Amino acid sequence: METKPIVFIVDDEPDIIELYKDYLGDDFQVEGFLDPLAMADKLQGDVKPNLIVSDYKMPNCTGIQLARKVRDLKLSVPLLLVSGFLEKETMIRAMNLGVYRILEKPFDGDEFELAVRQAVAFESLARMQNSLTEASQNILETADRLIGGYKNELDRLQKLGASVDTDAAMNLAHLENDLEGVKGKLDVLKSEQTFAQRILGLRKSAA
Repeated sequence: METKPIVFIVDDEPDIIELYKDYLGDDFQVEGFLDPLAMADKLQGDVKPNLIVSDYKMPNCTGIQLARKVRDLKLSVPLLLVSGFLEKETMIRAMNLGVYRILEKPFDGDEFELAVRQAVAFESLARMQNSLTEASQNILETADRLIGGYKNELDRLQKLGASVDTDAAMNLAHLENDLEGVKGKLDVLKSEQTFAQRILGLRKSAA
C-alpha cells in the first residue's frame, strides 16, 4: 500500500484548514494546527511531514518565525508560506530561512493543490538524493576499510619474510582501482545532488 505524503497545515482559522484539506482531497495525509508552536513541538516527534503549509500572519507566531524554528530544528522539510501580501524585504528574509515558496492570495483549489504537489515532489527528490549519497558513502567507507585491512596484511607478511603471491598483489591493485572508480561515481552523485538542490533553489526563486 502506497504511503500518502504527510502535510502539516498551520492556520489560526479552523475554516481555512478545512478548506485546504478539501482542496487536497484523499491523496495526502493532512494534519491541521491552529497553533504554530504546537506544530513546531510535533516536529520534534517521530512523524515528520513532507511539507508544511503555513499562513504568514498569525497571533502568536508569524510564518517567518515558524520558518526559523523549522530551520533551528535542522529539518529539510519545505515550508509553503501563504500570504495576501508581503514586502520584498520580508520575502527575501523568508527565502533565506528556507521557505520553499510564497503562495499569494487569492488562489483557487487547483493552484493550491499544484503548489503542494510540486513542493512534495521536490522534497521527495532531495530526500532520495540524500539517501543515495549516504548509502554510497557507507559502501565506500566499508570498501576502504576492507582494502586497507587486506593491504596491511600483505605488508605484514612481507615484513615477516613470507612470500606474497603475485596474484594477491595484483588483486590488491585491482581493488584499489575499483575503489577509485567508486569514489569517482560518488563524486558524480554528489554533483547531481548539488544540481538538484540548485534546481530547487531556482524553482523557489521563480515561484
